[in-house]
Amino acid sequence: MTDDRQTKNAASEGTSESPCSIPAICAAWLTANGYDGLCDPGVECGCSVLDLMPCESPGLNTCVPAHKELQDDGDWLMFPGKSNAEHEPRRGAP
Repeated sequence: MTDDRQTKNAASEGTSESPCSIPAICAAWLTANGYDGLCDPGVECGCSVLDLMPCESPGLNTCVPAHKELQDDGDWLMFPGKSNAEHEPRRGAP
């Protein structure tokens, strides 16, 4: 599957959202720019692009692009920024 198709799938997978909804637009941008999802560091909240903004009131002013890291206990947590500061935008990014 091409990166463009993966971006579109990540943006709409698991949701009945329109491809022009805020979660779909955010998922497409995050995926194209090498992020795994969003996190709100102030409340230790995070979500993947595959299940973006599942909460009732996403922190549109406090959520930031994030990467996921595997923890020693096998859990994945989201952290602000990219896992590699020198990460290149994925192919097909604007």
